[in-house]
Amino acid sequence: MRKLFFACLLLSTLFGCKTTEQNYRNAYFTAKESQRQEVDSDTDSKIVHERNGREVKSGNITLQVKSGYYSEVEPAENGGKPARFSVVVGQFKQIFNARMFRNRLLENNSPAYILRDGASEYYVVSKGFDTLEAASDYIERIDKNVSVRIPIEPFVIKNAAVK
Repeated sequence: MRKLFFACLLLSTLFGCKTTEQNYRNAYFTAKESQRQEVDSDTDSKIVHERNGREVKSGNITLQVKSGYYSEVEPAENGGKPARFSVVVGQFKQIFNARMFRNRLLENNSPAYILRDGASEYYVVSKGFDTLEAASDYIERIDKNVSVRIPIEPFVIKNAAVK
């Protein structure tokens, strides 16, 4: 009788309820959907719009402008300084990649520094300006100002931390 009990216990353990990747995936998507339902569609679209930035017509071009609080990761070198409007030429999730790109810019005599937002995105900035118009003029001539191939479409950060 005792052997039968242990045999049943062993079989139920071997063939019982097992967590699979599909179960984890279903639970994850269910949790994400319940979170999205807590935020109404109007608020959700505002969050997505703010994350992607807004388009602003300045001079002859339309700029992508992101607003928020950004902090300087390392002191600026080669003439770069954090300003109210910063022209971003690289965006990375890892600081190592941002540093490598910044170093390439510095080696080619371009001013560069790195900013970070609250979501741990790292932005390599070519130059900072006090006005949006000056940043727009710089982006229009970005090929003459930066001799390194830029991996993204340059955009502007409006840093609320700089007055």
